[in-house]
Amino acid sequence: MRKAVFSDTALLFQWANQPIVRFQAFAQQPITWFDHTYWCHRRFVGKNGIWVGVLNNREVGQVRFDEDLQAACWLIDIHLDDSYKGKGLGLQLLNQAMQQQAALRPCYYFCALAKVSNTASCRLFEKAGFSMVGLVCLQGQWCWQYERF
Repeated sequence: MRKAVFSDTALLFQWANQPIVRFQAFAQQPITWFDHTYWCHRRFVGKNGIWVGVLNNREVGQVRFDEDLQAACWLIDIHLDDSYKGKGLGLQLLNQAMQQQAALRPCYYFCALAKVSNTASCRLFEKAGFSMVGLVCLQGQWCWQYERF
């Protein structure tokens, strides 16, 4: 597990625009390179974190944490490279990234939103010890809300 750096911009862009990622995202339109690089410039500074999972010197996925100041939590976004899905790496990646991120603000808890249709993410958060706390509508899409303290 390592912190994402600016040289990861192209890899993160590739992952972000995969069809299944766009389908599961709240904003489903493809991301432009201009918007992505602007976003990366803002993301690689500060406490919001992007962590890249590495296995045998290959990047396997990313876990992103957005600071929700109002809820005092880290909002999680996770993605595995297509070639590593279904191999049990998601749980390991998530737990390692959470451990790294918690060192930045130990008083925060972790929260996640998963579309009702995204059963893989729902299973992952449940396996990782998250509690399902409710059903919320975000940008017109129904999501399960998860928390882990």
